[in-house]
Amino acid sequence: MLNSIPENLDQCTFDFDALNAQPYEPAKLYIVEMPRRKRCSRCKKIKDIDQFPKTYTSGIGYASWCKNCTNEHARERQHTRRQEIDQGLYSPPTDDRECTLCHRVLPADKFGLEYRNKDRLKPWCKDCSAHRHRLAKYGLTPDQYGEMFEAQGGVCAICHKPETRLCSTGEVSPLVIDHNHYTGEVRALLCHDCNLSYGLLKEDHSRILALLAYHQKWNSE
Repeated sequence: MLNSIPENLDQCTFDFDALNAQPYEPAKLYIVEMPRRKRCSRCKKIKDIDQFPKTYTSGIGYASWCKNCTNEHARERQHTRRQEIDQGLYSPPTDDRECTLCHRVLPADKFGLEYRNKDRLKPWCKDCSAHRHRLAKYGLTPDQYGEMFEAQGGVCAICHKPETRLCSTGEVSPLVIDHNHYTGEVRALLCHDCNLSYGLLKEDHSRILALLAYHQKWNSE
């Protein structure tokens, strides 16, 4: 068959002009209608499709268990694992491990409990977990926090000095996220001492000026 193919394309007898002259017919688009109701494979009840969690592993984009069954199963599993810990049937690991966020190798007691994992420990240390909680509280991502930290040169926005307070692991704590307590707007990153002092003054402009005048009066030298 290969011997029958002409070496020179000019000898090809296929009529490309006739092929190009044919009208173009776009491919047909078939729209599959999504089911509006579905049977849960756990409770066997037929429910609306919005009562099932979305997933990418299913052909129709929805899980086989409904949301109620999924949440109930998660609660049962966490309750069982809590009982194992309370009854002494489970002992947390004692080996050192690497935090998936700060990449420090720390003892197992520096990691919080997570009942959903097999070893019952979170993949990140307690310090990173607290930091992630603060970021989520103020609607910041780790990248946004890093940009603020670099813009300030890694120092406090008030005293212009780096943080010196140590966390539970002996490392220097990250700068605190300062925000407006009325609007929730994030303002800057402060060290622990400046953030505490500013908060104790209740952000009162007149009180801050009075404190400055008092300081200048007794520390004029």
